[in-house]
Amino acid sequence: MKVRSAIALLAAALVCFFAVIMFSRPFAVPFTGAAISKPGEIVMSAQFSVYDKSCESLTVIIENNSGETAEFGNAWYLEKNVLGSWMNVPRKGEYAVESILRILRPGGKHAFDCLLTSFIGGLGDGKYRIVKEINSVRYAAEFEI
Repeated sequence: MKVRSAIALLAAALVCFFAVIMFSRPFAVPFTGAAISKPGEIVMSAQFSVYDKSCESLTVIIENNSGETAEFGNAWYLEKNVLGSWMNVPRKGEYAVESILRILRPGGKHAFDCLLTSFIGGLGDGKYRIVKEINSVRYAAEFEI
């Protein structure tokens, strides 16, 4: 009977230990499918390649160098490179986006700001990318902190 109690106590301790590890810090969720960038056609890039940890927002620029119009909305996602895999970084609380269709003509540029303080736990050192869907294709703008 004492062995069963000891095993049950050990199992409960392990569950508590893993619960503390999993829920005491932000987690990243794998995001399937690599973002695609097509140089010479549609290019998405961060204004700068490196930002300080204290940076609250960054500007992303979309350039339409194709012969077609580019269509996209306001939604964007943040991913972090964790051990060679891009992982989705979760936001704090609720996140809503205005449902606006933007049209970028050939040769045009569009800039938008990304608020970096809206993510759980803040952003530490590492490689990140802003991901956005343009013409039903995922594009990314990479940067480092």
